[in-house]
Order: sequence, then C-alpha cells, then structure tokens
Amino acid sequence: MSRKPQQGPLQGIRILDLSRLLPGPLATQMMADLGAEVIKIEDPKAPDYTRFFPPMKGSQSIFYLSVNRSKKSITLDLKSEKGKQQFFDLVKTADIVVDSFRPGVLQKMGIDYEAAKQQNEKIIYVAITGYGYTGAYQNKAGHDMNYLGYSGVLGLNGDKENITLPSVQIADIAGGSYPTIVACLSALWARERTGKGQFVDVAMTDCVMPLLAATFGEALNTSAIPKRGDLFLSGGLAHYNVYKCKDEKWIALGGLEPKFFQGFCAMVNKPEWMNKMLPIPELVVELKKNYKIYF
Repeated sequence: MSRKPQQGPLQGIRILDLSRLLPGPLATQMMADLGAEVIKIEDPKAPDYTRFFPPMKGSQSIFYLSVNRSKKSITLDLKSEKGKQQFFDLVKTADIVVDSFRPGVLQKMGIDYEAAKQQNEKIIYVAITGYGYTGAYQNKAGHDMNYLGYSGVLGLNGDKENITLPSVQIADIAGGSYPTIVACLSALWARERTGKGQFVDVAMTDCVMPLLAATFGEALNTSAIPKRGDLFLSGGLAHYNVYKCKDEKWIALGGLEPKFFQGFCAMVNKPEWMNKMLPIPELVVELKKNYKIYF
C-alpha cells in the first residue's frame, strides 16, 4: 500500500489506527484532516462497535462516520499468523500506531510495541487507556463518566443539589483525543532528534485532571474545600450563570468584568443588580492597586 499524497502539515505521516469508539478515532481523524494518512484496522469478526450505533444513514452509523472521516479502512485478523505478518508489513512503512486496548492485550496478541520496534525502530506507539499502564487500576475497565468521577470533575458538575452528567464526553475528548494528538506530535519531534520511536502511555484519568488545575491549586494551598455550585465559574457568581427566561429559553450571562455587567444592568434597566457582583469588586480594587490593571 503506497502513501497517498495529501494536503496539510502532517502530509507524509502514516498512522495505523487500532482504536475504537471515540477518543482514538477522533484523534486520528483530526490528524488525517491535517494531512496524515490514517489506516483504520478492524477485526473482520468484531469491528469498531460504533459501526452499529444509531442513528443510521443508510447502512452506516452516523456516529461512526463522524469520527472516521478522511481515513482508509482495512480488516485484519490479528490473531492469525497471516494477519500479524500483514500488520508488521504495515508497521515497516508506518510512523505511528494508536490503540485503545487495555494494558497487555496487544502483548498477548504479539503485536505490542516491543514486537513492532523489531520491525521498525522508528515506530511510535500511543496507547490510550482509562488508567494507564501502571498502578492499581491499570486493568480496570471504564468509560467517560468513570474517569470524570475519579478525577474529581464529575463531583463538581451540576448545582448544589444534584450532580449532572455532562452533555459531551469530556474525558474521552479532553483526556483522550487531544492528549493523543499531543503525544503523537511530541513523539514525532523527539524522533527527529533521536532517530528512534517510543511508547507513549496516555491515561485518560490523568489527562483530564488538569481541567481542575485551578481548583486543585486552591484546595491544596488553602483550607477551602471546593463545593459543587459554589465555585466562581460554576454557580458561585450571579453575573456568570445561566438563567431561564419567560419564553422558556435560557440565557448565558458572562459579565465577569464590571464594565460588561454594568452594560447588562443598564440594558435591562436594573442598576440595583450591580451589588450582586460581590466578591468581584474587591478583587478589581486589589488588581488596580497592585498591578495597574484597568477594566
């Protein structure tokens, strides 16, 4: 299989995509959109489950199509000797392999990084798992909300009374897809300097934790315990919140700076609402006094 010239900064990079569901396929699709040649490899008897997710467009899943655009697609029986050899033939021509199996699965199949680098020392393996290749949870199964739960993101999502499931898969995308792209590009740059590939362990739970960087910083350095619905940007401020209107629709109010909230209060003829900004005015005064910041 020869390389097909494509436009984009990743033109000339070949990626073998063994991943399923959302995190890996979305990551490789974005790299395909940037010009990489992505070859999606599926088991002929057990393909990517999303092929069967409704709704369907004709005989194909819309979900599957939405995260597998711009790719080539082949089937290989990687449990057979013929399938393994075909895979290693591709590895010899490839730059990156992306997978989303639990730790140890590819090793049992005989196509893990250690086996692949015997065929191509420049090959890069990026493994996407829930909890990483080390630690007590490495062999546990999980999905998006489990990773959000362990990281602490889920417990802070919602109002004071109820935890709410996010409407999108935050851990899969922010903890899986984007870190995978960073891992691939970083490993490619390292290979430019060393001439060798490497194995990169992307643990979605670890990668989603930076979403709470500011919250962790406050909790670790003060006695304040973060509470759902009380954080400044998730329910704690009247002027940064969502409100239901008389027409049953909702409005997102993001007037953090005084000048913007003043404009809003004037527009709705409610100047008395300005006192709802506390504790931000004190913060503004402090910033102006010490840092000459003007709003």
